[in-house]
Amino acid sequence: MDSKVYNKIEVIDKLLEDNNLWADTYPYHDLPVVCVEINKGDWKHDHWRCDEILEEAGFVKMSEKTIWENGSDCYSSIHYFA
Repeated sequence: MDSKVYNKIEVIDKLLEDNNLWADTYPYHDLPVVCVEINKGDWKHDHWRCDEILEEAGFVKMSEKTIWENGSDCYSSIHYFA
């Protein structure tokens, strides 16, 4: 795996921690993409804030995949950033 991906993961982890957002971060297969998995987070305070913070830092959101939902404002998803 390219060390640039792990450097991106370290930067993302620090940005999220500094902003009191908690997510699991990991590489997406052999591609230069970082997965940011938010579990049971609020759409505005967790998911939207995460996207805004990382986009302001220069990361590009490629897509998002919902992995759990119950019809409320709370859901789990994986955000993919390059």
